[in-house]
Amino acid sequence: MTPAQPQPPAAPEAPATAEWKAPLLLRLAGATIALMAGLALLILPWVDSWEQNYFANFGAGWKTFWMNSYFRGAVSGLGAANLYVALADLLWLRRCTRPN
Repeated sequence: MTPAQPQPPAAPEAPATAEWKAPLLLRLAGATIALMAGLALLILPWVDSWEQNYFANFGAGWKTFWMNSYFRGAVSGLGAANLYVALADLLWLRRCTRPN
């Protein structure tokens, strides 16, 4: 009598295409929105039109805060974080949607 050979684990079944495409499309849409917002937040604080909007003239003393380089850098940092999230999502999508 020989010992029983362990059976390899069963391969997971591929989800139906309709179930699989909807989350991927939502993730792609989210990555696209994060990419666009990130680019806007990264670039806009350093453009000349930054001081010519509603928020720059919001209240007394607000314009000095709005034009402060540290505040602009913080807004650009949020843009860089959005770009990081968008690129991470796009890389995840690329890795998960490769054909086997």
